[in-house]
Amino acid sequence: MSEKELKNVQELFIKLRDLLIVYGGKYYRIQLNIIEDIIDCVKSHWDNDKKTEYILKKYKRLYSPQGGLSDFYIHHEDYEERLRLNKPLDEINDSLWNLIKQYIEK
Repeated sequence: MSEKELKNVQELFIKLRDLLIVYGGKYYRIQLNIIEDIIDCVKSHWDNDKKTEYILKKYKRLYSPQGGLSDFYIHHEDYEERLRLNKPLDEINDSLWNLIKQYIEK
């Protein structure tokens, strides 16, 4: 990933972490640790290829079929409020995928 892409990834993971802290709490401690690892990786002195490799490995763990963030959403009794609360989460997930998908081995 380029420096610009890495910076975008870092910003998106910071936003995701903040949402997860507020709405996921203790139930997503493992995912929060992975996100913190990714944020720290981007800040590290590793070269961009090593950072990219690390981020991809951790990303796959974050969005695993069971127990990952694939099933995470923000619940609220009011439907309109639930849509409003989940919109930023959906935008973060979509943006992350659009940045990362080109680097994932097919």
